[in-house]
Amino acid sequence: MSQEKPDLFWQFLDNVLEDPQALANSTDKDDYNLAMRAASSLLGSQTKLDLLKFSLALRAYSPAVEMQQQIATIEVGTFDCSYIVDVNGKKTCDIRHVEDHLSADGDWKPPAVYSVDHRFLKENSGGKKIILYADVHIPQFKEVHCFLKNLATTRALDYILRFSTKNRRPSKLKLSGYSVELAIKSTEYRAQDDSKIKGVNASDGADWTDEEVNLNGFNFQLLK
Repeated sequence: MSQEKPDLFWQFLDNVLEDPQALANSTDKDDYNLAMRAASSLLGSQTKLDLLKFSLALRAYSPAVEMQQQIATIEVGTFDCSYIVDVNGKKTCDIRHVEDHLSADGDWKPPAVYSVDHRFLKENSGGKKIILYADVHIPQFKEVHCFLKNLATTRALDYILRFSTKNRRPSKLKLSGYSVELAIKSTEYRAQDDSKIKGVNASDGADWTDEEVNLNGFNFQLLK
């Protein structure tokens, strides 16, 4: 969605969060159907929606999703919280402490920003950074997200959203086209010079006799 238009992702997320209860106990199929409904009103055409479905079927965005998960594991993997907010390098599990961290004096250590990050207001990229690590399925997600979004607007902050999941499935993700051998049969036509092909000697091969093979009266040695 963000590749189509930077602001489109945030509109898409707002559409998804219209019914937080639907996300609480949703299955993978429920999430997919919800995402398609949220995207259909924004993309504007069935062709673009079909292209999105095709990209998801190919798992084209799975490496970016996995990269966000690995970043979250490295940065906040030791925190036992449903969500974590990184306030310009200072981390908290409670949004009530965010403004205290913003007002605190001291040296700021702004976190690194990556191309896969979802940035709410790029024009505030020079301001202090607040990063939310959370799963969209948690009950507090909408409240925390709206709070940080409003804070970024009023205080010119660089709000970044990184999705992360605490309870991941043990099965590994298989990407289309990876670790698969593609064997292509050669269809090139190769001409041969018949004059260089040696003839087959009639005496070569088996000696057909009535004593060796019973062919019901047929003698192939007499057939020419």
